Amino acid sequence: MRITQDHIEWADFIFVMEARHLSELRRKYKDSLPGKRLICLQIAEKYGCMTMELMDALREKLSLYVDVPR
Repeated sequence: MRITQDHIEWADFIFVMEARHLSELRRKYKDSLPGKRLICLQIAEKYGCMTMELMDALREKLSLYVDVPR
């Protein structure tokens, strides 16, 4: 899914996997980001889509910020 203006407006927290994703959001939605908490999880795009390894990395990183079910 691609992020839209509506997603940005709805969110309080915005998580991205890589720093380049954060840069892209800041470039594209700079006027909509004040007051949003932007968090880069530092997860490289080395995982296949929805693999267990990716899910484990996401759980580990996200658990620092929110309750994540196992």
